[in-house]
Amino acid sequence: MGRYSRIANRLLLRGKGAVALSALTGVALVGCAPVVSPPGGPAPTTTTQPAGGGGGQLLDLGRNLTSYIKQSGDQIIQVPNGTYTAGTVSAPHAATSGAQHGWLVLKAQSPLGVVVDLAHAPLMLTSSTSRVLFVGFKFVNGSVYAYGSDLAFWYTDHSFPADVWSRQAPNPRYPEQGLYRAPRTVYTNATTSKRVSFFGVDAHDTATSFMISGSTDMTLQGTNIWNLSDLGLDPQDVVHVDAIGGVSGNTSGLTVRNSWIRGRIMIEDAAGHGGSVGGPFTNLLFADTWVSNSPSSGFTFTAAKQTSPRGVFGALSNVHSWGNNNGYARIDIVDGKQYHQSNVISSRVNVAESGVVAAAPPYGSISPSTQWRNAHPYDAWAYAIH
Repeated sequence: MGRYSRIANRLLLRGKGAVALSALTGVALVGCAPVVSPPGGPAPTTTTQPAGGGGGQLLDLGRNLTSYIKQSGDQIIQVPNGTYTAGTVSAPHAATSGAQHGWLVLKAQSPLGVVVDLAHAPLMLTSSTSRVLFVGFKFVNGSVYAYGSDLAFWYTDHSFPADVWSRQAPNPRYPEQGLYRAPRTVYTNATTSKRVSFFGVDAHDTATSFMISGSTDMTLQGTNIWNLSDLGLDPQDVVHVDAIGGVSGNTSGLTVRNSWIRGRIMIEDAAGHGGSVGGPFTNLLFADTWVSNSPSSGFTFTAAKQTSPRGVFGALSNVHSWGNNNGYARIDIVDGKQYHQSNVISSRVNVAESGVVAAAPPYGSISPSTQWRNAHPYDAWAYAIH
């Protein structure tokens, strides 16, 4: 499982097919919409997203987002509401002793009022791009490639439905031959992706939300992921439907906290296509998080690499996992053999568990993402850079 190649030229990524995710019974909506739970799960809750506050100069630099990303650091710029295009951008911002520590803060004029349409070009933040914080943006119809360092997304929204992906291709029988190899919202799958963070982010209506192999110290906090499917529009079976896909290993420091992930977490140390040699997946942490509605198990930890360094290592703490298609919260796979007990071959897979419950939280529970957002409202974006 998991055949992915490195992005090149048109920034396309290859993947081994997987079954489509059936319609989810648990759906979270953006902003102040209610969060509807699967049967037997927590009661619906509501998250209030405050209106955007002041701070920064409202600056009109045209309708390509890269013009804003190239601005100097240690300042706050409000981006006028409207629809924007994107592209490839190299924009380093050195650390300073200034108020924003050298970060360029790009803030939508109002929450989700800036829509970045990626139908004709992805947003490619190259390896030299650093210290950029995106606040309140909405990314649609394509993928964001966060291949730089010290990048952060605060209360952003990401979607790329499979039907949009299919229509983008010249031939719907081969949608993978279009601009995007697969409908995925965010890539941090490069060794240059370091300290890329997502706070209060919604990623939904796509096939895979986050592709992460190769990254270092990636963080998801207060995040909602839901409604993952290829919609039956993948004739050549290239789409892999995962909430978080880390199937080529060589990854350190993935931290997921205070989030609700409706989908599969797929972690593997094996080599991938496109030159990836694989490698160990280390310092993984899922804490105070819900995982539900996977098309297979909630977590799949696979050790398949035949030579050292290799393995999958980390911890799960205070995690609820339920509503998964095969009934398992977690499966370990070592050299092709499945284990329904954890860490049977601990030299290959050792993900410690503390407070892991293979059942829905009590009815009426407030989701971890909602709790986090209530404690960290929209205008508390400085949390991401301090």
